[in-house]
Amino acid sequence: MIPTHCPILGIPIFQMTGNKGGGANSPSLDRIEPELGYVPGNTIVISNRANRLKSDATIDELRAIASFYATFRRGVRVTGA
Repeated sequence: MIPTHCPILGIPIFQMTGNKGGGANSPSLDRIEPELGYVPGNTIVISNRANRLKSDATIDELRAIASFYATFRRGVRVTGA
């Protein structure tokens, strides 16, 4: 299921047409634990932008990613972590 907004950055997610590889707001499948691969329960749909940030992120964007994954446990965001 594709969410309406990126759970990390809060930007709208929509399919770009005519843009090979998609745009920043295109949906992107991310592995929670990379070593487990693309298996049920180990993936989440995020924006293409969030998935590309590893190479060109600002400090604020990196903090948003770190905050999300620090509190993500088995599909549930844990508060107070």
